[in-house]
Amino acid sequence: MTDTPVPAAEPSPSAPPRLSPPPEPFERAEIDRALVVPFHLLEVVLAGRARLTANVAQRRHLGRLVIVLLIGSILFAIPYGLVRDSSRFLDVATLFVGTMGICLPSLIVFSAYLGAAIDFRQNFVLALVITTTAALFSFGFFPIVWFLDQTMGASNGKITTGHLSIVLLTLSLLAGVAQQHRCLFADKLMKDLQSNSVVLFVWQVLFVFMTYRMAQLLGIL
Repeated sequence: MTDTPVPAAEPSPSAPPRLSPPPEPFERAEIDRALVVPFHLLEVVLAGRARLTANVAQRRHLGRLVIVLLIGSILFAIPYGLVRDSSRFLDVATLFVGTMGICLPSLIVFSAYLGAAIDFRQNFVLALVITTTAALFSFGFFPIVWFLDQTMGASNGKITTGHLSIVLLTLSLLAGVAQQHRCLFADKLMKDLQSNSVVLFVWQVLFVFMTYRMAQLLGIL
């Protein structure tokens, strides 16, 4: 008696890949938490970039975001300013926020020229992404500057703490510009601007140059 061959099981059709749901914007309570727990701003601006972009794209709680990001841009830059020169502790905050205030009108004009349906508050939040990120990075760097200042002195060889401070402030600024670039071009929610990256790149270069001029005016360079 011969065994009847068992037909091979047909492979089941593979399930279609699951698409990840779009990020949810921050709710007002989450944004307000940054006023009570300032370090929550790290989640809002850095770790939660996709959710922040959702707020901008959907025009959710933009007025609250402007307040929180503006306060964060100032407060988190103060420790670096204190370490650098306690008599001019607002210089670093003025460097970032002052430059943003000067360049914000040009960002609004650039956005209108590109035909992007972005209002004033959306542009304000996107500009504050640069200053808040830069302030957060400067806060992360201020203990390093303090330690080097205590151990190296004002002039110790060809490289001084002043030189290193300029490098760290430059890195903070570039981190802010990069974070804004990620919000504008890495997220599909801002697709209205993604085809006009060259023009907005020119604006970012302008922002960096104006920061350089502001640093000269404040005596940071």
